[in-house]
Amino acid sequence: GDVRLNVLGVPYLIDSDIRVNPGSTMTVDPGVVVKLEGNETDLYIDGNFVAEGTSAQPIVFTSLRDDSVLEDSNPDDATPPDRGNWGGIVFSSTVTNARIKNARIAFGGSSSFYAADCSLNISGAAPLIESVDFDRNEDAVCAFANAQPDLGDGAGHEHAIINPARQ
Repeated sequence: GDVRLNVLGVPYLIDSDIRVNPGSTMTVDPGVVVKLEGNETDLYIDGNFVAEGTSAQPIVFTSLRDDSVLEDSNPDDATPPDRGNWGGIVFSSTVTNARIKNARIAFGGSSSFYAADCSLNISGAAPLIESVDFDRNEDAVCAFANAQPDLGDGAGHEHAIINPARQ
C-alpha cells in the first residue's frame, strides 16, 4: 500500500531495507528527516516516490550517526557519521513517478545494488532530481540500464548538486 512520511521534529529511523512495490507510492513531506543505519540498507523504489521538500523545509536522508540534524538519534554511540553508513535510494525500471526536490542525501553509498557505492542508484528509470545536495556519500548518482534522470529544466531551478569538495 501507500506510505506517507509526514512527522516533523523527530527522525524516521530505518535499519533494514524498505521496498515500495509497483503501484504503491511513498510520499515524504517537506521537512521530514529520515535516518538510516547499516551498510547496504536501501530504499528500493519499484513503485512511485515523491519527496518534494521546499527551500525552507528540505527533506533529509542521512546516517543515524548524523547528529547535525535533529540532534543525537543514537545516544549510546559517539561515532561520527561517515561515507557509506547506509546504502542508498534505488529506482528500478518499474518506477513511473519519482521526484526528489529540495533535499539533502548524506553519508550513504554502501548499496548492494549492482555493487555500486552510490547514494542514488537509477536503473532504467527517469526520476526528477532537482536541488538535491549530495553530501559526503561514497558516490552520488549512478545510472544503469538506459536510466534517464532529469536534473531539472534549467528555467530558474538549481540542478542536482554534486559538490566535489564534499564528495
